[in-house]
Amino acid sequence: MRRKPGLLTGWERVERLEDQAREETRKAAEKVEENRVELEALRAFAAEALAASFEGGELDGGQVQDLAERLGLLAGHTVTAEEDAADRWDGLEEGDQVFAARWTVGDAPGWEPIPGTRKP
Repeated sequence: MRRKPGLLTGWERVERLEDQAREETRKAAEKVEENRVELEALRAFAAEALAASFEGGELDGGQVQDLAERLGLLAGHTVTAEEDAADRWDGLEEGDQVFAARWTVGDAPGWEPIPGTRKP
């Protein structure tokens, strides 16, 4: 008996489903690792900020930025031509240097420039 072109056998369907499951598992494991790294950085940030306050001191805005940058929660970002063309951030133009915050939003971890910030 001849198969119609494009039809999969039962085993071929099983193999395709297994491949899809492996890929979804790999993506989920990557997401878990990204979340773990971000959570560790946030915990370290909170611990250092609390330690500073318990020592009788306080953190000013510059110290908060330095701490967040050192822990990988903030980074410098150069506005790209695509971001400028999309006019996504008011007042920012291609080449502007700003701080960006690392977020994990939905399935897309990434860096989001913070409007109104300028990186010296």
